[in-house]
Amino acid sequence: VLRRGEILARYGGDEFLLVVPGELTYALSLVERAVDQVRLQTGLSLSAGIAKFPEEGTTSEELIAIADKNLTRSQTKHHDAQSLVCES
Repeated sequence: VLRRGEILARYGGDEFLLVVPGELTYALSLVERAVDQVRLQTGLSLSAGIAKFPEEGTTSEELIAIADKNLTRSQTKHHDAQSLVCES
């Protein structure tokens, strides 16, 4: 369940975009819960890349590029495993 101000949208193909205003720790816990639920309900793995506003970008394009870079790191580092990456 999303809280007020949070946005979940299909970004393309099998990619989704989640916007979570507020603290990074809350966003990380939300993504971890999503990863766990997908695995439990479907048996599929899920990787996530996270970008922090404004530290890593101030436009949607910059933030999506950083999140995509972190997603690629996550997939490369943990092939076929649940994972998420948040790096500056």
